[in-house]
Amino acid sequence: MKLAGKTESRMAQVLVLPRHDGDLVFKAGPVKSYEDFTKMVPQPEPPQVLVAGGKTITNTDDPDYNASLMKWAQLQTHYMIIESLKQTPDLEWETVEADKPNTWENYAEELRSFGLVETEIVRLINLVKAANGLDDDLITEARDRYFRDINKSGKLEESAV
Repeated sequence: MKLAGKTESRMAQVLVLPRHDGDLVFKAGPVKSYEDFTKMVPQPEPPQVLVAGGKTITNTDDPDYNASLMKWAQLQTHYMIIESLKQTPDLEWETVEADKPNTWENYAEELRSFGLVETEIVRLINLVKAANGLDDDLITEARDRYFRDINKSGKLEESAV
């Protein structure tokens, strides 16, 4: 696919954290596919319940199902963070293994143990969100830039109305 003559042009996002002995540079790129994630961690299915009249319904209110769905969503977020940060040169995890979902949540403790404080970890997670198109401020900024450019050119396309 091309859009306005361009193929995908997503850049890695960069976060530089100052340190006296050398700045820490983290890079985050987009996760292009969650296929590996869904192979390792299939989305939970809600249970089927037999109700009066012999009819079977899907029970999306089941507390066990909702708990497993919440855990699945958390694992997906952990996966996104770990996969996205693979763009960071020389980043090596000690207790996180990309093919072992039960290790993914260790990333936060590793960052703390490395010496990052909570605000730096939040910045790093925001970096990952921005790299994966989940940053509302960046989306708003891009939309504003689009309309500003249209106003400068004097061309208001029908789709922009």
